[in-house]
Amino acid sequence: MTPAQRLLQSRSMTGFTVAMATFGLILIIRQLGWLQGLELALYDTHMKLRPVIESGQSPVVIIRIDEADLSKWEYPLSDGILAEALNHLLVMKPRAIGVDFFRDHDLEGREQLAQVAARNSNIIFIERAIGGSVPPPAFIENPQQIGFADLKQDANSVIRRGLLMFWNEREEAQLSFALQLALAYLKPESIGMTIDPNNPEQSVLGETPLTR
Repeated sequence: MTPAQRLLQSRSMTGFTVAMATFGLILIIRQLGWLQGLELALYDTHMKLRPVIESGQSPVVIIRIDEADLSKWEYPLSDGILAEALNHLLVMKPRAIGVDFFRDHDLEGREQLAQVAARNSNIIFIERAIGGSVPPPAFIENPQQIGFADLKQDANSVIRRGLLMFWNEREEAQLSFALQLALAYLKPESIGMTIDPNNPEQSVLGETPLTR
């Protein structure tokens, strides 16, 4: 028996062959996506088990509109009512205000709302830009006052990722509603978003890289 034949029949070679075959099989199964459900379930469990870190009082205030408000003011809220609410909020000098309403149609008081938005560049409105678009208010001329509100769902209808930006058909970067609000909030501290000098495909917020 030659040395090559003895090597092929040795236990170490058999173990190596089995290991490589197993690795190849797992790699093929993973590439076909058959393990994705298990991987996502483990990821969800990991996220649920993370410790909750208290970071003090949040700088974010969410103003909710409930059924009682809609019964009083009707739905959809008029532009005039929305402008009045924004004026009340502006008295408290917030860094940024996010208007999480689609305003693609003119409603009563449109001119009043347009004037409030024009005077206050820290008011951010939403649009839907991916798959069935809903345009932003026609009176908004400053692109920094518009952010898309689209969310990316996985195959099982669970949202695990937040889109910060995407490039449209004109190769222009469009920013998300959340990112526009964050940038408006950080602007007084001279913190903005730039391209990472060490990685042109990655952005930096202040000194913090925005990794995938």
